[in-house]
Amino acid sequence: MTNLSRYERLGKIRIDQLDGLRGACAIVVLIHHMIQLSPEGVLESICPITLLGIITNLGRLAVYIFFVLSGFVIGYTTPEKYTPKEAKKYILRRLIRLYPIYLFAILFSCFLSTELLKIKDIFGNLFFLQEWLVSTISNNGPLWSLHYEFFFYLIYILIWRFKLNLNITIVFSLFCALLSNIFSLHIFEILGLFTLWLGGFWLSQNIDKINLVNEDYSSTHFWSPLILCSAFFAQNIVGMLIIKYGITHSFPIPIFCSALAVIPLTSVVASLITKKIIPLYNFSLLFLLILCISTFIYHFQHKTNLLKIVENGNPAKISIILTVILTVLFFLSFLLRNIPIRFFKTTSYIGNFSYALYVIHFPILVFLNHINITFNPKSSNILCILLLNALGVILSISLAYFLESIVHVKIAKVLKKSLNL
Repeated sequence: MTNLSRYERLGKIRIDQLDGLRGACAIVVLIHHMIQLSPEGVLESICPITLLGIITNLGRLAVYIFFVLSGFVIGYTTPEKYTPKEAKKYILRRLIRLYPIYLFAILFSCFLSTELLKIKDIFGNLFFLQEWLVSTISNNGPLWSLHYEFFFYLIYILIWRFKLNLNITIVFSLFCALLSNIFSLHIFEILGLFTLWLGGFWLSQNIDKINLVNEDYSSTHFWSPLILCSAFFAQNIVGMLIIKYGITHSFPIPIFCSALAVIPLTSVVASLITKKIIPLYNFSLLFLLILCISTFIYHFQHKTNLLKIVENGNPAKISIILTVILTVLFFLSFLLRNIPIRFFKTTSYIGNFSYALYVIHFPILVFLNHINITFNPKSSNILCILLLNALGVILSISLAYFLESIVHVKIAKVLKKSLNL
């Protein structure tokens, strides 16, 4: 086998719909944090609380899709044969990709912070030690995932160097995810979430063997929402059984439940680059139909009003409502087969600066929220809050585009040239 990456062998084709998926996930996270930071009771007055609950939970699922896409890209762009020279290039390229924008995000967070940040937290974040030895910078919570991302890159070097069996590694990581719910060791949490990263990597390594990719890297079926629903259930319904709290962003979903989402989330990525019916699509459909039937039986037996559930926002029923919605989408999918791919290809440009958007939007929203509380203590003016959120979105997207699509491109070009990459 030649020492060429799949990216090189497949002609360096950029898969636009995956960039679009990355961009869509960044927008979901942005909306999630707008909801999270808005004063309690304000958005609920203009939007059903059930819908807000669904979006809130999809925010973390979007981050997990980032992990899957990251593993896919690394497997797709890294040479198969390990050499010290290639390992050095890999590390330097990852640092060039990750660190300049990450460093700006930390400095930017410090600049916008309305409270005194601890020096040890700032330095710890500079070395990706948040969530472990130090706390994540208080006004930039999304940086928590960069800690895991960085260590995923390091762990992958061991897999690459020692040619570890990928299937066994995935099972081992899933086992560590289970152990993370028993033992309070951070390494189990890292290895547990590494399952998601490995899912994307597995897809990149088997993409040729399972004849998954089309010549034009396109899909013609409205599959992703149904499969995404399976991921939602894998994370939340199992979570309800374990923690008995239902779907809530204020109580952490166990790492094991998150790791269980690896199969459907990997299938979401796969569904965007093939015309073939992948097995999980049939499973997702069956799963949805069973839950829908169970839902109506439950409401018939208990004579529960579906509309009241929606209005009251009962968290234990949010996933059931989502089931009904996505089942309706399934029937519409026969008429709208090409829309998802067209949508993701249209929004692929957002994926080009999704990383910067992810790491800089939160301090902007926090700062604007602080201004709102300062000058509007009661925080009950809906129009004011909506305008501030709109301003936050505009500032975040504009700065992210400038930072990643213009500044970082030039910095990366200079660094790669000086390091002969």
